[in-house]
Amino acid sequence: IMAQYVYFVENKRNISILNAIEGYSPLLAATFAAEFERLGGKILVRETYSSKRFQLEEPVSRIAADATELEGIYIPLADKIDAPAILSQLVQNELNLNIYGNQDWLIAKGFETSTELSNKITFSSDYFIEFDSDDFQIFNERFANITGKDVNRNVLYGYDTSKYLLTVMRNINNNRLNIRNKMISGLTSTGFHNNLAFNESRVNRFLNIVRYKDGVFQLVDKFRSGD
Repeated sequence: IMAQYVYFVENKRNISILNAIEGYSPLLAATFAAEFERLGGKILVRETYSSKRFQLEEPVSRIAADATELEGIYIPLADKIDAPAILSQLVQNELNLNIYGNQDWLIAKGFETSTELSNKITFSSDYFIEFDSDDFQIFNERFANITGKDVNRNVLYGYDTSKYLLTVMRNINNNRLNIRNKMISGLTSTGFHNNLAFNESRVNRFLNIVRYKDGVFQLVDKFRSGD
């Protein structure tokens, strides 16, 4: 989904990738590259590094060699601890451009390494809660009045899922086939942590697109992927 957002919404065509060799970072990088190229984009360079070792000089310098064509870098973190070192190395190589990533950036530190560069970080996340929104404040107050507790992330996952399932089962004969067919029909349910709409592979079509801006994470879009 992130590749579709970068291609269609950000209108980028030339991207490089920097991923760790550990964890799910290689899979995210491969998935992004395949989808971005399928759409018509070009992956200029794909470089790897070992998480937590901070040996980034060579891979970043090879990415910087294509700086005149480069429009952004996709960096799916394997560990939040890598973020400050990556940002520092990008600054040293004068790569002041858009960074795209995965939801591990949401818990990363070190954004103060370069305020200008950090303000260009955009990433996807399967959850993002706008605690200051009017809808959330109203829901939280009602929930607290009934349960005596504040809403947390797990509560919102459960609430959004239950709301989606109740919407699916509305106005149909509730057997397994009918429920399945309605779920893959494109039915969308608006949620607090994310919107829900599943494809035939039972994957949610929505991802939250989040941007870091002057010390605050901001929801940019609840982006729905195409087929």
